[in-house]
Amino acid sequence: MHNQPQINTLNTVNFAAFRTIRVAFDDAVREVEVRRGADARPLSNDTLAKIARQIVELAKHGERDAIRLRTGALSSLHIC
Repeated sequence: MHNQPQINTLNTVNFAAFRTIRVAFDDAVREVEVRRGADARPLSNDTLAKIARQIVELAKHGERDAIRLRTGALSSLHIC
């Protein structure tokens, strides 16, 4: 984890880290939707923002594993 490029103070991120963050976000959203069921309303913007913030926060601290990023986001929603 410590050998990966960090998100810098200008909030920029390299392409590989961005791709991992995007995969983690998409997977977390999909997991929440599956758990809620087919008849559930779409996720609110607040919920989507909470997922995104948690993933970015973990990435800022050097996490680059999409599964751990997703799990961290789901944990913040108290559904993992």
